[in-house]
Amino acid sequence: MFGSSRQLNVAPEAATSLLVGQAISDYMHHNHEKPEDLTTVGYKVATAITLQSGLFSFLLGLLRLGFIDVILSRALLSGFVAAVGIVISM
Repeated sequence: MFGSSRQLNVAPEAATSLLVGQAISDYMHHNHEKPEDLTTVGYKVATAITLQSGLFSFLLGLLRLGFIDVILSRALLSGFVAAVGIVISM
């Protein structure tokens, strides 16, 4: 509330962190195997998700599919960022 707009920017990275956190939480609640250190399990799940999304982004870059970003309208992207801001504030 007291920062400038540069510090309060809501972007897709915030939505990604919410999704990764939710995936870690779901994995911890549905994994009924041996008890393991919860922090270690969280690191493992976050690392696996990061590796998969990085490989996917790398593959899209190799296939030269960056033009899809130009196709998306500005209103769609601003609506997405506004919805992420609402979800984060909730």
